[in-house]
Amino acid sequence: MVIKEMPINKTVQQIKNNLSLIPISKNFANECRQRNCAAVMLLMIVIDKKVFLLFTKRSNSLNNHRGQIAFPGGKIENQDKSPLDTAIRETREEIGITERMYEILGAMPAKTTTKNYFIYPYAGLLHTEPILAINRAEVEKALFIPIEWLLSKKNSRIEKYFTNTGEAFDVRSYLPYEDERIWGITANLTHQLLSYI
Repeated sequence: MVIKEMPINKTVQQIKNNLSLIPISKNFANECRQRNCAAVMLLMIVIDKKVFLLFTKRSNSLNNHRGQIAFPGGKIENQDKSPLDTAIRETREEIGITERMYEILGAMPAKTTTKNYFIYPYAGLLHTEPILAINRAEVEKALFIPIEWLLSKKNSRIEKYFTNTGEAFDVRSYLPYEDERIWGITANLTHQLLSYI
């Protein structure tokens, strides 16, 4: 298989330009002192002039969020110098994509989940179509979803989510894609990324 370098198209360029306007948090040590913090990587790729977004399906053997659709990422560890280091490390550990295989386009605003996790999201563009090395202990599979599909209003909605304590939250979700459902913080981050187009 011949792997060609992926061009940056107008959609990705627009996202990159808008992300450049967002200030990057440099205070994560204080922000994470009294709460759980994590970082994720939203990787895009251009194939046949179409933009796709890379998701993972978490392994059913994990303790938290098992079987859910997510982005590569995880909890910030002591050895990580920054949330970006976490996102890069977790992407490499989970699906075998190393930093040299993509360009960091920028950071998105951090978000708090219903479980009180503070999430630092980063967007990137893959240079080439990757050969994934999936860590089966953490990830069941990866899937590429067309941004065109994600942008369609008929494929997303807001629904009520109830916690164990009975609290209700409005949660974004998408219709199933290849029988996989995107919802919660993953759907929110997806929607946020698409808002930069």
